[in-house]
Amino acid sequence: MRNSILSTIESMGVRVRLHQGKLQVRELQPGAKLRAWPEIIRYSNELKTELAQSANRLPYIDKHKNLVIPFNSPEKYHWWAGGQSISETLMELRVPKNIWSRYSALPYPL
Repeated sequence: MRNSILSTIESMGVRVRLHQGKLQVRELQPGAKLRAWPEIIRYSNELKTELAQSANRLPYIDKHKNLVIPFNSPEKYHWWAGGQSISETLMELRVPKNIWSRYSALPYPL
């Protein structure tokens, strides 16, 4: 399987996210943004597409306050197949206490 453009660019020491249709780049290592910038510019449309598609597959809390883990989400969220626990996913989502208590017997961490 070929590496995604996003993972290739992030391996250069930057974190890329999509916010209101624009790429935001955060440097994780000194000088990384400068080194990665030509690739970010070259592949900006592909990065936007990849980020938008991955955002649609991530777990979320729906309007009825249910935890939704899409089947096509990254395997790390598939608790039923050995992925991370529901509690770990809830921590990533930074859910409020009332939602946390619906899904986890652990003490509220946030």
